[in-house]
Formats: sequence, C-alpha cells, structure tokens
Amino acid sequence: MIFSNKDRYGINITSDPVPIKALEKRMRRDINPKINNDEIVGFDDDARRVVRQLTALGDELRVVTIVGMGGLGQTTIAKKVNNVRVGFECVAWVSVGQNCQEVKLLRELIKKIIPCDPDELKKMEREKLEENLNVYLKNKRFFIVMDDVWEDGLWDSIKPVFRDIRNGSRILFRSRSLGNMGKQLVEKCKGLPLAVVVLGGLLSKKACNALEWKRVLDTLDWRFDLSTKDCSEVLALSYRDMPEYLKPCFLYLGLFPGKAEIQSSKLKMLWIAEGFVTGNTRKQVEDIAEEYLEELYERSLIQVASKKSCGRSRTCGIKSCRIHDLLRDLAIAVSNEFEFLSVFGNQDTEFPPKARRHLSIHGDVSNEVPLHKSSPSLRSLLCFDQMQLNLIPLVECLTFLRVIDVQDVDIGVLPQ
Repeated sequence: MIFSNKDRYGINITSDPVPIKALEKRMRRDINPKINNDEIVGFDDDARRVVRQLTALGDELRVVTIVGMGGLGQTTIAKKVNNVRVGFECVAWVSVGQNCQEVKLLRELIKKIIPCDPDELKKMEREKLEENLNVYLKNKRFFIVMDDVWEDGLWDSIKPVFRDIRNGSRILFRSRSLGNMGKQLVEKCKGLPLAVVVLGGLLSKKACNALEWKRVLDTLDWRFDLSTKDCSEVLALSYRDMPEYLKPCFLYLGLFPGKAEIQSSKLKMLWIAEGFVTGNTRKQVEDIAEEYLEELYERSLIQVASKKSCGRSRTCGIKSCRIHDLLRDLAIAVSNEFEFLSVFGNQDTEFPPKARRHLSIHGDVSNEVPLHKSSPSLRSLLCFDQMQLNLIPLVECLTFLRVIDVQDVDIGVLPQ
C-alpha cells in the first residue's frame, strides 16, 4: 500500500539503502547516549553525601560504598560524583559484574592504571599483580570506582593490594546488594517478628554498607542470660548498640508492669527527675526527653499505645507507649547485672528485694517490706497496684530517696 503510493507522497527509493549493521549501530547510539554529568537529573542529596565522604580530609584510605538492588540508580550516582577526580593523580573506573574473577579484576585495574605490556600482563600471577599495584599506588593519590559489585566479600579478598596506603586516596564501591549478609542477619532472628523489627530499627541507625552490616553480624553472638533464648542475641545487641545517654532511659522501662500503658508525659518527667536528661532550660530538657522517646520508637524498642491529636515530632506525638515482654525482660536482666533496678511483686520470690538505686513494687506489699535494711541507698521508688502506703518511715529511713511515684495510692499522712 505504501509502496504503491510512493509517487503520490513524494517518496524516493534509493538504490543504496542504509546497511542493516549501520542502522543497528545508529539505533544503539540513540537508545544509549553517552551520559554527561551535567545532564543527570535527581539523586542530588545522595550524591552530595557521597561526595562529602570522598572529599573528607585525612590521609587514611577511605572506602565508600553505594548499596542497593539493581535499577535503583547507584551507577547514576557514581557517575554524578565522578567529578571528584580533581586533585587525584590517578583515576580509574572498573566494571566488576557478576561472578567476578579476582585475578581478572586485578589485571583490569593494572590495565587502567599502570602502563604495561599486555602480553606481560597476561603472564603475571596474582601475587605479582598485587605487588605491582601496591608499589605503584603507594606513590599516587588515587580515586578508583568499582562499579556493579555483586560479591559481598570482594573487598576483603583484594584488600592486600591497598595495604599500608596513607596518601588520602579514595575507593568507591557500587554494590548491587547485601543479599547474603541480609539473609544471615534475618536467620539470627529465628523467625520471630519482634526480633526482625528490632533488628530493622538497629540497622536504620547504621550506614547502609557492607562494613557496618558485617559489624552487626559479627557482634550478634553476644547475649545476656535471658529466660528465653529465641532472639536474645538480637535483643541484647539492640541494647549494646544504643548510645550511652539512651541506655538508662530504656532500662527504666523495666520498672513498669508488663504490657502496661505508660503515659509519655509521665515517663519523660521521671527521666528528668532521675537526671537522665539534662539541659540549660526547662523547655530544652523537655525537648531532649521527647527526642529520647522518639529514638526509642525509631529503634523499635517501644510500641505506640496511643497518639496525641496533633504533634510536631516525627512520631506524630506519642501520648502513651508500652514495651514488649521480651524487651522488658532484657531491661530487667541487664539491670540486675549492673544493679540498676529491681522489681518486686507477685512473680518475685526474693524477699526482701535488693535494689541499689531504683525499685518498683507491684502489688499491695510495700508496708511489709523492710526497705531500710534491704535497700538503704535507694534513690527512687515506683509503686503499682498499691492500696495504701505509709510514706513517713520510708522518708525517715531512706535518706537517699529522691523520686517517689505513688499514683493511685491511698496515702493517709504526708511527711514534712
């Protein structure tokens, strides 16, 4: 139909058509144009973060990793930050790919970096390749991009090439995934959702690179002697990984009854009274306490029981929270080891309870407990499910007592 109407539409048929191979080449060029850094759109924040790490001052060799599944744009980011080559004497970009042969990778690095005879290069064994690269790179400030890395252990296997190098050089890894390491971390959770959630909260505070994840994996064998062993490694690591200022705030949650709904305003007030939160003004202290609560939530160490109708915080304003039984067991176990707190109540067999600093009593038993003998240095006392409490002997005998929580307790006489 088109051929028959060629004269009508002014279509000329030449006797020298474009060769098929040339046409395919042109199509490939149109589909896959050469990427210019100035033309790449998006990923600006990610690129800036990578550039900051690559251009940070210091003579140590710095290795930066961009991690993610294929198609998320890691290569695009790597190309966008390639302009940091300014100031480096030696720059190389190597595509690694799947099923990487390490000797082949070393030869490719030498080919990109060191002028050499190709025939001689083919004859070199691995030790000679590593030695030549190491000697050459020690005298050069280099920037190397290793793109499309599939194997998690690649860096460990080629690390000898970069031994004893302290000239401010930088290496950028673009890793396709941390799949194997991720599977190993999940296996440590033994199928328990709580452990998976807590581990996710912990990793969210880490840099997303193989080195940080491996550190987490290597430390998961550390544990406390909990009554349940199902996920104690993960939960114990969640405590160990906390910043020091957050640890007493988390341990303090062990004083509350299991599954209890804890008012956030009360919890923050107790933290401040205990001296866990410090600041120059009252508002500053309250804001810091709110940040501590948010961080516990982000680490999946507390659950939101109810929210405020409005809130400016990232947690949408936690009105009340609770702690999972296993995490509460962790807080009590750690506290017992460091004599931080003690819980006495219906499930407690030890009498009288011994506590160096903080004690909570569950049930109507406080008037029968000789606290002045068992806990003479007690700093704080929290009472739950109490009917009556005589404060006068407590105040007279416990001279270090600073915090008393007696909500819903019937008190006949208040001491001076």
